[in-house]
Amino acid sequence: MKTSLRALPLALLGLCLACSKTEPTGGGAAPSASAASSAPALTSAATSASAAAAGSASGAPSGAAAPSNTGVAAASYEGEADVTVADLTLPDNVKWKGDVEASDGVGKAKITLSVDEASVVTGSGSGALGDVVVTGRAIAGVVSATLLRKSPSDMGYTGTLYATEEGGALKGTLHVSKGNAGGLREGKFTLSKGKK
Repeated sequence: MKTSLRALPLALLGLCLACSKTEPTGGGAAPSASAASSAPALTSAATSASAAAAGSASGAPSGAAAPSNTGVAAASYEGEADVTVADLTLPDNVKWKGDVEASDGVGKAKITLSVDEASVVTGSGSGALGDVVVTGRAIAGVVSATLLRKSPSDMGYTGTLYATEEGGALKGTLHVSKGNAGGLREGKFTLSKGKK
């Protein structure tokens, strides 16, 4: 009886090993349906992983597109805007009265812009609109920028500027108003290309 009890663990181990075998020793049987269906998924995952590793090794993020051409040459541009009084259309029964002189903010405004290789627009302005700083972007061939005060406390003219490149120059318009909406001004400009 003692001998048969000692042999029992060995018999059970042999039985477990026999049950856990899923592939015949001859290797001629086809893999199970579940194993066959998982093979393409594993291959696809391995391919994706190796592609991601290759992208990371080259320094390019996976799926990232190259930046598109903005259509505006990276360069500096300089010129003047001819600023005039702008019209304001109001709904019925709404009253508004500007509180600045008709000549305020009217005349020539010098504008200097720079477009860099990353399509970032920076610049400055002076003259009829006072001292302003310009910040924006060149996207899809259009320069879109904001005109802000160099000294915000002076409550001068701020607004927007839009331009496109034509024949090597930037041509566009600007629309500005006083900090208290006391005066509306608009201007047209042509900025000639200078050195980068």
